[in-house]
Amino acid sequence: MTITERKTMENQAFMLISHINTRYEPEVSSSVITLHGGTPTSVSSWELEAMLDDLLTIENDR
Repeated sequence: MTITERKTMENQAFMLISHINTRYEPEVSSSVITLHGGTPTSVSSWELEAMLDDLLTIENDR
């Protein structure tokens, strides 16, 4: 994963977290962050991908 790809994925995760926080309680996105061990900028690339998958699932379930 290149630095550009990583930054793009981090931005996508933060955008999804923001969307989820406006639609649901902040605890929903907080639980995803806790599950994956940190914020999008502090987790490994694999965890970031898993986090994005979980955030997208929550976003699509609405």
